[in-house]
Amino acid sequence: MHQGESGPIKIAIVGGDLLVGRSLEVALQSSGYDVHFLSGSLTDDEPTELLDEVGIVIFAPRMSTKRRRSFLSRVRSTLATVRVPVLELVTTASVASQNGREELVGLVPWPCPIEDLEREIEAALLDRVDLKEY
Repeated sequence: MHQGESGPIKIAIVGGDLLVGRSLEVALQSSGYDVHFLSGSLTDDEPTELLDEVGIVIFAPRMSTKRRRSFLSRVRSTLATVRVPVLELVTTASVASQNGREELVGLVPWPCPIEDLEREIEAALLDRVDLKEY
């Protein structure tokens, strides 16, 4: 089981396809993560409140560029959430083209085995811990 300071690592899966988001939620929950898929639209005030307890955010495949950028700009604009790791699940073709992608978002080829996604999550969380030490 993946544990943070106060229990299982909390993951927010944002946007994208409902079926994929729910499947990811169930798969990661079975691996011991505290995961919530947020399929609805996010309001301007929601992300910072939402991320107070979240250890990592995953953008589900097919999240619109406009929505992704809007969410990231709000998250990166507050001290409390600026260091929350963000991973984006992208198709293999999208990985080759970084056009329009933010530097502080880890790209994970999709589809991938859940074990690969877990490794990416753990690496992102380790990077976050390393940043806190400085």
